[in-house]
Amino acid sequence: MFSKSAQKPALGRIEFSRNAPIKLSEVEMESSLKLARKPAYLTYNNFLRERVRRCLYNKFSEVSDEGVVCLKFALKADGSLLEYRVIDEKSQASERLKRMAVEGLLDASPFPPLPKELDSPLATFSVIIHFIEQQGE
Repeated sequence: MFSKSAQKPALGRIEFSRNAPIKLSEVEMESSLKLARKPAYLTYNNFLRERVRRCLYNKFSEVSDEGVVCLKFALKADGSLLEYRVIDEKSQASERLKRMAVEGLLDASPFPPLPKELDSPLATFSVIIHFIEQQGE
């Protein structure tokens, strides 16, 4: 359904900062809140979550750690990743799991363009990733 055509962003230095959430202007914040109520946003958000989940599962299916990581990220209208943050106050995971979550997000990007119905130059999304140790059968 969706294809990956653009190049992945380089994995640079990753910082996990409690006091560094994605900052939007008041206009952008209001716009993002309105977007979150639209069916096209909800459908796209579900697609994003599933794509990140698949990337993580394929790459890290043998993880023995457990934890929860909350990622917040902003996408441009073309689906490229503008910025991302691990939200520490909503995450309960080791630094290793946080890095893995970020790698999963970067591996999943770039994403398809934002739906035309959103009519927005950018949109923010949050994804909560639960790392659960799989028990052998």
